[in-house]
Amino acid sequence: MDVTALALEAYLHILEASVNDQSIDTHQLLAFVKSSVLNAIRTGMLDVANKTDRELQRAVFSYIAEWGKEPVLTTHLNLNYTNELLDEALNAVERENGLLAIILYATWCEHWINGIITSIAQRQGMTGVQIEKLFKGNRSLFLKYTKVLDGLGLPRFDESIREALLKLAKQRNDFVHYKWESLIVDDLASLKWFEEIDQLLASMPANIEALKDYENHHIYFGVIPYIDRLFERLAEQLARQTQK
Repeated sequence: MDVTALALEAYLHILEASVNDQSIDTHQLLAFVKSSVLNAIRTGMLDVANKTDRELQRAVFSYIAEWGKEPVLTTHLNLNYTNELLDEALNAVERENGLLAIILYATWCEHWINGIITSIAQRQGMTGVQIEKLFKGNRSLFLKYTKVLDGLGLPRFDESIREALLKLAKQRNDFVHYKWESLIVDDLASLKWFEEIDQLLASMPANIEALKDYENHHIYFGVIPYIDRLFERLAEQLARQTQK
């Protein structure tokens, strides 16, 4: 077991003792540490820009070690169900429940763009009040996908993806707020609507991957694949240590 894994194991013991003696296994703790590292990167607390793999590993474990120095860990745990939203959206499509899939995909996409905006705004030094004002002044998704990204110095993503996301949001809002038009069996206009919904849902997995790539590049400086591999290796090392 290498030094970095030893340092992580010590940190995990400190974390475990700080959660009111609840039974949390190493896998859950490791997932929490990884999530915390990613959050530190996206908010600018952990600088990983233009680092080699070795420099990145050193930066990650230096960040973890600083936490490990705290005699009592005080933090807020937030449950993040964004991945589950995507899983359930795919399940809904397979069950031919297109309207539920639309709601789930649209919810994920809205959380995604809000997260992008919040992260960059925090990194640029904006306060919570300023960020809230930014959102209140730009409530529509179109403005978030265009004007707000421009103002934060972020590039717009592909127009075809933006149009798909706006169409998705409109369908979600029409359904949730009872604004959709009546659908008639065997009516050509209704059949066309269903075809458009099917095409929209079929495009979403690729659109989601494009958004994740955008986030990895502009929020995480392209390090997501490395962070994934790093924590996979750590999980293996900790598992071997536990078996000894």
